[in-house]
Amino acid sequence: MLSLLSRELHLWRLMHLSSNRLIRPYDRLESLIMLLATALAVCSLTIAFMVGSATYANDKQSVLLEQQSRHSVTATILGTAQESREPVSATWTSTDGRSVTGSVESKSADKPGVHRTIWIDQNGTPVDKPRAVGNAVAQAIAVGLTTGLAIVGVWLLLIFSVRTFGDKQRFAAWEAEWQAGAIDSTR
Repeated sequence: MLSLLSRELHLWRLMHLSSNRLIRPYDRLESLIMLLATALAVCSLTIAFMVGSATYANDKQSVLLEQQSRHSVTATILGTAQESREPVSATWTSTDGRSVTGSVESKSADKPGVHRTIWIDQNGTPVDKPRAVGNAVAQAIAVGLTTGLAIVGVWLLLIFSVRTFGDKQRFAAWEAEWQAGAIDSTR
């Protein structure tokens, strides 16, 4: 118990919050800024979690909408592409039963008469495959981590700036004290 108390008292003195007259006012201000910045950084990590949660909720909703409105159908390739990724002509049956002919993205194995699966929307237009719910989870994690890292980065920059400015103030004050005492500070 005494070791815990002595450690806390030591930290209190270390943070320049004691009533010691030898502690400069800037040291007290620096400690207060550090304490507030640390408290804000810890609290703002909750914000990062909330941003990630909101991103997940929005993305999950759009993923579910994509999964409901997109359907896979079998398309028959009618032509060949001159270059890779060039659209190729194909025919397929839409969700309402009518035959549709249009362009789809070509693949290396596309030749006339080849059957392959494509995804269409409710109008029968070819679209990308719907995203999985796992994509929403991954994006939410990425956004939450990025937000958290940005907050910690700003915190580190603030702490570094405050410490650097404080060091300059201390060094200038020490140099002035050395000059006032006519002591050679170059030794």
